[in-house]
Amino acid sequence: MKHLINDNDELFKVAFKKLAAGVMKTEISVPNDVAKIAEEAYDKRFSSGVNFGNSDMFELARLLKSRQFLPLSIVLDIHKYTVKHRFSHSDSKTHRTYWEWKLYGGEPARKWSESIVRAYIPKEVRN
Repeated sequence: MKHLINDNDELFKVAFKKLAAGVMKTEISVPNDVAKIAEEAYDKRFSSGVNFGNSDMFELARLLKSRQFLPLSIVLDIHKYTVKHRFSHSDSKTHRTYWEWKLYGGEPARKWSESIVRAYIPKEVRN
């Protein structure tokens, strides 16, 4: 009987990994306000007079401004960044953290990604 339980545990783990991989590919609609904020920062990357961001941030902003849908995995990256930097970004346009926050979509992106996390990620996993 113990052998059967171990086999079921392994089967459950394999099934969970396949299910999780499928969920991470789920396409999530990008709100217009998030896209516009990311577009503003993306367009200012050479003309703002402030050295900000890196290639990954610019690629994320480009995806936000140019696509209507993003995979859940990218939305989770946005959520991770916006939650971590929610209170540490500057409100001054002359500071790099102001523009980096906007590359991720700013406050609207934080609220949007938080709602997506609540909808798609089980509470037990979130905590």
